[in-house]
Amino acid sequence: MKFSDIPNYVKEISTYLHTIKNLSEGTVTDIIETMKQFLTFYNLYRLDNEYKAIVDIPEDEIRNLIQSDFYGYIFYLEQNKYSEGTISVKVNNLRTYFKYLHDIKHYLFKFPMKNVKVNFKNKVKIPNYLSEAQARTLLEHYANSDNPLDIRNNAIFHIFLLNGLRISELRNMKISDIRFDVKKFTIVGKGNKERTAYLNDSTIEAIKKYLEVRKNFKINKGYEDYLFISCNHQRMGVQTIRDLVKKTYKEVGIDTYKHSVHTLRHTFATILYRATSDLRLLQELLGHTNINTTAIYTHTYDADVNGLVQNGPFSKFMFEDALNYATE
Repeated sequence: MKFSDIPNYVKEISTYLHTIKNLSEGTVTDIIETMKQFLTFYNLYRLDNEYKAIVDIPEDEIRNLIQSDFYGYIFYLEQNKYSEGTISVKVNNLRTYFKYLHDIKHYLFKFPMKNVKVNFKNKVKIPNYLSEAQARTLLEHYANSDNPLDIRNNAIFHIFLLNGLRISELRNMKISDIRFDVKKFTIVGKGNKERTAYLNDSTIEAIKKYLEVRKNFKINKGYEDYLFISCNHQRMGVQTIRDLVKKTYKEVGIDTYKHSVHTLRHTFATILYRATSDLRLLQELLGHTNINTTAIYTHTYDADVNGLVQNGPFSKFMFEDALNYATE
């Protein structure tokens, strides 16, 4: 990660978050980007643009922050039409940073966000997800191509949609973690926690076909075991995967403003919950520490789609294999 336009006292948290908190690169980047936005707001609205750039803001200014500065930032986000979920994430990012300054560095005498709360009156945000027809279209989009990159992309969409991986988990998949003989593979998720995922025949076929063409890929030293290789001869980057998914969405007519890479994980979870109504199973497959996180999918229930999932062609892709292994 390179952050040349932010103060060193913000940058330095990245090492702590990576090594001690075991947070992913994406989460660390998000926290630092939130601090960048907060300091920009603070300089503009609280300090009247006293500093030409936020990199010039001295650490002493941080000690002057009070509760109203944070509520001002929250109001700024609301006025600029940020979603409730995004605001909550940004507030939690700030909380992480200032707890680091207070609890770890002991730079702050008081924790400035102690009484800062965000209250959206307990509204439940329903995650975006694809229909069964859209999911099928994605699974079939690259299926008949002989292009090596399309064959790789086909495997990627199968794993996203039929296993519900996070983007960082897919990026970090290794060939050595896959056991075709028992149709399983190991996922290293948030906080370096491992869980088991289950492969159906459709996904195994897609991965094996990709592994055949992958033999002809040039791969830089140190990346030989990573499953998905980019055109730069190394493990695919997060942004590369995002760009691939966005491009594919456009090609099949899926709204790229409404749907992101994470939509694929929501799609897996929503359809699986509708087919099973088993939150514990879903929690295990998604790798959620808290079942309350998984419970959001109970709000997406729709009887008509449930019928399609249980009786339609999408069921053969996913549920039978997953349930067989989950009940062993």
